[in-house]
Amino acid sequence: MKKPVLVAMATVVTPGIVPMASARADGPSDEASFVAEINALRATRGAPALEIDAGLTARARSWAGTMAGQNTIWHSSMNSPHHYDNLVDLAFRSVGIGVVRNRARVLFVAEEFMVTQPPAAAPPARWLPAPRPSKRPPPKPSRRL
Repeated sequence: MKKPVLVAMATVVTPGIVPMASARADGPSDEASFVAEINALRATRGAPALEIDAGLTARARSWAGTMAGQNTIWHSSMNSPHHYDNLVDLAFRSVGIGVVRNRARVLFVAEEFMVTQPPAAAPPARWLPAPRPSKRPPPKPSRRL
């Protein structure tokens, strides 16, 4: 069972106030570069590499586009823990990265992480008492002397 964890991290690399401009996607190569860097960081911590999830990527691109279109950054949910902790969290197994630049070339990045939960454990086996021997009469002798 997959449980989405809506964690968005946004980064602006160009300082200053930029007039509102329409946004455009920057292409999968920038997104792949971010995933590669995150996975390199995770490797230094002994964490498994994140797998790219198409659904999370679409959500991240949409959120990055929203931020770029309004020329500001904010979390889609304020329940986001620290950004570095998200990057190295062992519970996260999937990621989607969205990279969008507006016309002023301001870079907006959104990251969506997903926890893949293991299947629920089977209930413990019930303890059953050992079978009791049946109360049969002893066997009769087959021969007479």
